[in-house]
Amino acid sequence: MPEIKFYRFSFIFLLIFLISCEAVLEKPPCPFSPTQSFEDLVVKLSNEGKIIIASFNIQVFGKTKAGKPDVLKILTDIGDDFDILAVQEFRDETGEVILRYLEQLNSGEKSYDVLQSARLGRSTSKEQYAFYYDTDKFEVLKEPYIFEEKKDVFEREPFLAHFKSKQGNFDFVLVNIHTKPDDATPEINALAEVVEKAKQYFNEQDVIVLGDFNADGSYFKEEKDETALETKEYSWLICDNLDTTVAKSDNTYDRIVTTQEVMEDFANKAGVRNFAKEFGLSPENTKNVSDHFPVYAIFSTDKDTD
Repeated sequence: MPEIKFYRFSFIFLLIFLISCEAVLEKPPCPFSPTQSFEDLVVKLSNEGKIIIASFNIQVFGKTKAGKPDVLKILTDIGDDFDILAVQEFRDETGEVILRYLEQLNSGEKSYDVLQSARLGRSTSKEQYAFYYDTDKFEVLKEPYIFEEKKDVFEREPFLAHFKSKQGNFDFVLVNIHTKPDDATPEINALAEVVEKAKQYFNEQDVIVLGDFNADGSYFKEEKDETALETKEYSWLICDNLDTTVAKSDNTYDRIVTTQEVMEDFANKAGVRNFAKEFGLSPENTKNVSDHFPVYAIFSTDKDTD
């Protein structure tokens, strides 16, 4: 009898533990690899009333990179497959490169516009954020803004914008972030406050945080689940086991994290776009494009209830 009681107690303890773990952190979706080309996928999703939101750290995107026609063409072929693209690491004090990329994206059949931040950073090497969006599919509901902080936690304060789908009722706030690698953990922690302020400022519960979190390696211990963003209130759509970098090391630096209210709109597909394999690029040519791969998530436009 004592043995039976012991096993019963162990089973109850294990059950409680598993339930508590599930309450702490939502399980991210499985990696998604399209069986067709991205161009075909875009057409299919558009016909289904779905959209692709992506994030891309385009390493040191300045005049030098923009002046390479072969690199700019690949960047354009990547970018114009997304309905909204959040870009990090523009480095051009003239602001010409952001508009040059917009011009290239508009060279095809789609019509894009861009929202851009001021140049941000504590050092002389400042960066800009940008949101490129398909104007046939989205409208901007309220003036975007740069998060105002009092504690100076962020190297580059997050850039926020409020969008609404023209083809459905899905409206949401995007938070664009590029953390300083050595301060990745405190910056990721501080994003929870950014989300709460975004909910109040835009009067919107659907918030999607995306960008280069530097959320892996020596910068961030992803297995510890100790940050303010890793609670039952959020879902991490890019799994820990995905590799979002071009380097030989396997790191999930880039992320897409949503508030739980967004999950009714999530189409259960998210992943990394490996443009090196897609375009058959050599390691050198891949690095000329960026040291990061884009990450993306797919959403429905007609499920939103808030």
